Amino acid sequence: MAVVLVVDDEPLQCDILKTILDAEKHETYTATSGAEAMKLSGRVLPDVILTDLKMQGMDGIELLERIPEEPFKPSIIIMTAHGTISSAVEAVKKGACDYLTKPLQKESLLLTVRRAAERTRLLKENLRLTSGSGPPRPTARPHNPLPRNQFTMGPPRSAAGTGAAVGFGVRPAAIRGRSAPPYLSPFTKGRCIIGGIPLSSRHAPWSPPRCARHPAPCDGAGN
Repeated sequence: MAVVLVVDDEPLQCDILKTILDAEKHETYTATSGAEAMKLSGRVLPDVILTDLKMQGMDGIELLERIPEEPFKPSIIIMTAHGTISSAVEAVKKGACDYLTKPLQKESLLLTVRRAAERTRLLKENLRLTSGSGPPRPTARPHNPLPRNQFTMGPPRSAAGTGAAVGFGVRPAAIRGRSAPPYLSPFTKGRCIIGGIPLSSRHAPWSPPRCARHPAPCDGAGN
């Protein structure tokens, strides 16, 4: 489950909380002072710190402010008596995850720890993804070597009088209503593409096709 650090200057209270949390499969550590909690925190890297507000020496607020944020800042839960709820609310404003009032209720304790552990899990996952160690990004599309306005499709045909292959194709720019360089179709006199290189009409002489019904050359439209 989660790594939990319990901080309370009453050893008996630490033992009780450890017993409850261990029964829920949490990995629980205890400290009886803020200074001890600082040292233990750097060694075990807890997901959740459950600390008393009023302690001798370093109290819960000071511990909250001094806990390092690297590699991640744990979720901190403040435990307080009824008379110091306003101080616990102030601790939440300073970055505490939540607070519990004493005497602690078992169900409330476990639910609060579970929420705090989930918060830390999401934080660590976010840090992992933003640090670049997440899943690989999709690769870019392969480069198309042909110009945007010159796509060749279908079987090549031989240009009249040249024996060179001519590719039939489309003119995307012209379809979108924009001008595009001349392009050869079976019935045009303009430029053609031979081997992917535009050639003028003098390099590829145009010869009108002959229709079956008309022995004389026609323009491809029956005229």
